[in-house]
Amino acid sequence: MLLTLLQFFASRFLVLALHLEAGSFPRPLSPQEEIRTFAALRAGDSSAREKLIRHNLRFLYDRIYRETGEHLNNPYLDTKKLAKTVVPGLSHYSLEALCKHFGIAGNHHRAVDDCELTEKVLDALWRLKTQQG
Repeated sequence: MLLTLLQFFASRFLVLALHLEAGSFPRPLSPQEEIRTFAALRAGDSSAREKLIRHNLRFLYDRIYRETGEHLNNPYLDTKKLAKTVVPGLSHYSLEALCKHFGIAGNHHRAVDDCELTEKVLDALWRLKTQQG
């Protein structure tokens, strides 16, 4: 059951993480950052939970590999690379910068919200790419 849950979570969340970190896992939190984040979580900060999850994806991936012997090879589209070809010349290509460029409003740095914002950015990039030919 745990393995199935881990695989499901990783297969859905890994795509977002790959986009946000330009093709790699987020760096692990330092011990001090982890202590502060756990304290924030205990104080009721829901974004702290999401931060802990994001920064422990490497552990989650390793755990799945150890349990199954399989690497996750989920297909993904790197919106950052796509954005650099469709809208060259921006000073930054973070999700927040791309949302600002396309006039997309939303709550950043929240897992579900970032997924929805990434979808909207991808849609805007795809429409622009189609227009450009």
